[in-house]
Amino acid sequence: SDPVKHATRQALYICLESGLRLLHPFMPFVTEELWQRLPGQSNLQKQPGYPQSLIVAEYPKPQEAWEDAATDRNMAYMMSIVTKARALRSDYGLTKEKPEMFVSVSDASIREFLKTVTLEVATLTSSASVKILASGEEEPPSGCGVAVVDDKTTLHLVLAGVLDAAKEIEKLEKKKENNIEKIEALKKRISSETYVDKTPETVKQADQEKLEKLGNELDSIIRHIDDFKALL
Repeated sequence: SDPVKHATRQALYICLESGLRLLHPFMPFVTEELWQRLPGQSNLQKQPGYPQSLIVAEYPKPQEAWEDAATDRNMAYMMSIVTKARALRSDYGLTKEKPEMFVSVSDASIREFLKTVTLEVATLTSSASVKILASGEEEPPSGCGVAVVDDKTTLHLVLAGVLDAAKEIEKLEKKKENNIEKIEALKKRISSETYVDKTPETVKQADQEKLEKLGNELDSIIRHIDDFKALL
C-alpha cells in the first residue's frame, strides 16, 4: 500500500542520511558527494537552518524516543532464524534454489510476531515462502532439512523436489569417507609415543580441537545422509 511504501522510503532515507553523517569524519569527500545527491536534497537546502554542506551538518545523536527494547529483541530473534536458515542452506549446498521453509514455534506470542515478518525472512533466506507452525499442533511436510534455532523454534527446509536425493547421498558418502580417513589419521598420530612425549601442549590442544571439529562434521554428514535417504 502507498502508506507502507512511504513509511519504508522515509525509514530508508533516514538511515542513509544518518549513516552518511556518521561516516563523514572518516570518508569526508565521498560522503559529501553522496549526501549532496540524496533525493530532494536541493529542496531541503532551501529551508532556513538546513545545512548546505555535510561538513557543517550536526553529527547524529541518540534519540531516546526511538528506543524500543521489545522491537530490538524481536529483530534479534528474527535474525537468529535468518542466520540459522542460511547455515542450513550452506550445509545442503543450496545456491540458486528457493525451497519452502516452515518454522515450528511453541510460543504463541512469538508466532504472531513471526507471521508479520514472513516476507522479510523469506527474502533474507532465499525461500520460496515461509510458513509459521504451532509446535505439536501442526506438522511440517516430510523430506525436510531440520535446524534447531532455540528451545522454542525449529526450522524445516523442504528438500523434496529441490535436490536429487540419490546424487546428494553419493556426494555425502564421499565426504563421509574422507572425513573418517582424516579422523583415523589424526587419532593414529595422537596415539604415537613420539607425539605423547615430544609434542608441545599447544599443538596437542589444537589437535584435540581439530578432532572434535571433524567429529562434529561427521555427525552432520551422517544426519544429512539420513535426511536424503528419507526422500528416496
